[in-house]
Amino acid sequence: MKSNVVRSEGPFAREEILLFSVLAILFATFVVLVVLLIGSERNRNTLLAEYEADRAASALFESFRESSFDRQGSTQNQSSNAAATLPSNVEGFGVYGVDGEPLRVMGSAPNAIANLMSRVEPRLFRFDRRAGTIELVRMLGALPGEAGRPMRFRSTRSGRMLGMMGDQFGPPAGAQFPNEREFPAYVYVKLSTRAFFANRSLLTLALILVPIALGVAMAVVWLLYLRNRRYREKIESQQHLVHLGEIARTLSHEIKNPLSSIRLQTGIMRRVLDGEASRELTLIEEETDRLTHLVERIGEFLRDPTGSPETIEVGSFLRDLVGRFDWNVEQLELPEADTYVRFDRGRLRTVLENILKNAAESGGEGTPFSIQLHASKQRAELRVIDRGPGIPDEIREKIYDPFYTTKVKGSGIGLAISKRFVESLGGTLSLQTGKEGGTEARISLKRVSPESGAQAGGEA
Repeated sequence: MKSNVVRSEGPFAREEILLFSVLAILFATFVVLVVLLIGSERNRNTLLAEYEADRAASALFESFRESSFDRQGSTQNQSSNAAATLPSNVEGFGVYGVDGEPLRVMGSAPNAIANLMSRVEPRLFRFDRRAGTIELVRMLGALPGEAGRPMRFRSTRSGRMLGMMGDQFGPPAGAQFPNEREFPAYVYVKLSTRAFFANRSLLTLALILVPIALGVAMAVVWLLYLRNRRYREKIESQQHLVHLGEIARTLSHEIKNPLSSIRLQTGIMRRVLDGEASRELTLIEEETDRLTHLVERIGEFLRDPTGSPETIEVGSFLRDLVGRFDWNVEQLELPEADTYVRFDRGRLRTVLENILKNAAESGGEGTPFSIQLHASKQRAELRVIDRGPGIPDEIREKIYDPFYTTKVKGSGIGLAISKRFVESLGGTLSLQTGKEGGTEARISLKRVSPESGAQAGGEA
């Protein structure tokens, strides 16, 4: 029976590792894909916004080329009426000479760009999220592939300069340039693109929320798996108990009859025998009693664990139980206020006897141990602390299994019975290493009021 329980833990453990690995790989893969896709979309939107600014600058510069290149008296007059001629999405436009001085300024374009010229290679984009605008400063006639080098202009044999798109441009026939500074060298445009910043904010939010959503989805899958695993373990445990019960009932019936016959025969033999034979009969009776007790314990384990719960005052119940045995209890700490729980009286005595007996036997005959009862508003917790060697780590997970024991005369079912009885009423039973060595057994039960049932306490 025991080997089957141990083997059943293996597939669950391997299944858990496999599922966790798959979920981790899927999560990492999805996150990487999401980051790449959203990052690519952000770059695409940025390129589109820059393209829109470039196209607006080209269109406005083409209009500027059609106008007069003569600055005398024209710059301020044209600037004052220029804002009305700008497209709705353009807030400013300007054309500047080699020294950064304006040739034409429209809308909110700056009056000079000398402070920006060193950063134009051959373009400069500035994004203002708060204002929702993109600013572009671009060289005119810059040779392709020469970013970072001093600006040069190339001319054709006709003496005309290359424009933004590589085509020729120059002053209209008859136009005069007093000096080279008045020739257009830079173009500026300020474009309103609130939709671009809204999309970028949405993409940034998606970059944060999508991985979180994926993580939550993976966590939900993991929790569902753990819940399903607990159900399967519970079903397997119940199936195991049913199977064990069938075997136990058969064995109990088959064992009790021979045991009854043995006890009857030893009683008859004791009447006619004495001396050495009487001692041998005593040994037979002791072993017969041990087998009978084991059969009864198996029956307790397989019976309905809840029994007939009633309201019990734990403090008085403990005092009465400890007084019935010759245990070396060095400390019995009880709360001042009465502490009530709902439990079957016989099953509670079985639980406490098992735990206290283990503590008394932990370090050999007469080993002292302590009993502490702590009460909170919702729970009553009993702690039994012994001075034994403690529980080795290699058997910590096996101590609750039926029929597992390290004692020579132990049946290995007492702790399993106790845990089953406690958990059937919503409590917990655990064993852990004490602060000063030894073992600390903790039994936590739901605390109730005296009015929750018939009050009982005192006699165990």
